[in-house]
Amino acid sequence: SDPEAASGMPGKDREDALWNPCSRRTTIGVMTDPSQLLSDAGALVYLVVAVFIVVDAVFPAAPSETMLTAGGVLVASGELAAVALVVAGAAGAITGHTILYLAGRASGPAVLRRLTRQAKGAARTASAAEKLRSRPWLIIVADFVPWGRTVLMYSAGVIDLPWRQFLRCASIGAAIWSTFYVILGWATGSMFDSGWQALAISLVAAVSITLVLEAIGRFRGARHRADRLTGTAS
Repeated sequence: SDPEAASGMPGKDREDALWNPCSRRTTIGVMTDPSQLLSDAGALVYLVVAVFIVVDAVFPAAPSETMLTAGGVLVASGELAAVALVVAGAAGAITGHTILYLAGRASGPAVLRRLTRQAKGAARTASAAEKLRSRPWLIIVADFVPWGRTVLMYSAGVIDLPWRQFLRCASIGAAIWSTFYVILGWATGSMFDSGWQALAISLVAAVSITLVLEAIGRFRGARHRADRLTGTAS
C-alpha cells in the first residue's frame, strides 16, 4: 500500500512528522497537542490532567500550564467543566509538591551534611533556610516558576519546614495557579503556541504575586512593630 495515501500526508510532511518531536503526531501516534490529548481522553480527562501535572511537578519536562490553558479553551467551548478542571489541576500540583517535600525530608540529613561541610556552604544553607522559614509564602509563588517550584518544594522538605505550614501554602498556591491558567485559557480562547509563552506569563505572575505578598508582609511587620512600641510606651 502507498504509505503516503495511508498517512494522509504528502511525503515531505510525513517525513517531517516522523522526525520532529514537536509535530502534531509523533511516530508512536500520540497526540502532542494538549487540546487534542484532552479531547481524546474522554471520561478520564480530569485524571489525565492531574497525572500530567504530578509528573511535570516532579520531572518538569513540559509546561503543565499549557495543559491547563488548553483545558480552559475546552471550558469555553462547553466540553469541560471549569470547577472540575481547576480541582484536577490543583490536586495534581499538590500531589507533586508533596512527593518532592517527602523526598526532601527523606534525604535532608545527607543533603545538609554535604552542604555544610565548609563554613561558606553552612552559612549559605542557613541563610536560605531562614528565608524560607520566614517567608513560607514563597511556596505559593513557586507554582508559577516551573523549575523553581521543583527546587523549592524539595528544599522545604530538606530544611524540615513544618508539614502543616507547607501543606497550607502549597494548597493555596496550587489553587491560585490552577485557577489562573484555566481562566486564562477560557478568556483568551487559545492556548500557548510554545512553552516560552507559558514560561513568560508564569514569571510575570510570579513577580506580581511576590510583590503583593512582600508588601503585605512588610505592612504587617510594620504594624506589629508599631503595636509593640505602643504597648511598651503605655
